[in-house]
Amino acid sequence: MRTVASLAALLSHLRTATRGQASAYKTLVNEAAELRTAERRALAEAAANQMDHPQISPLVAAQAAIRAIGPSTATVDEAIVTSSLLRKSSARVIGDPSVDHVERGGLPKPR
Repeated sequence: MRTVASLAALLSHLRTATRGQASAYKTLVNEAAELRTAERRALAEAAANQMDHPQISPLVAAQAAIRAIGPSTATVDEAIVTSSLLRKSSARVIGDPSVDHVERGGLPKPR
């Protein structure tokens, strides 16, 4: 319960520090969500286009692996060829640029 109390105290400070910037943060979050959706759509289209190739591409293999593993399991991929593809296609990947700021304990600055 000590952790919960610490987080509650931190949340109070965070609200005070960001008061008046909620609109800017909401805009940033919405823009990031739209960008993420567009990136995922582009990757899905690229994978679909590569699906019938005679050789399995890293993108198709990564997509199949992530689908088989499912969204409830964190995935760490250290393969040079597929790690960037997985980061773009799965929000559950450790090191995902869209959640790095949260892991580091900060918020993106509003524009």
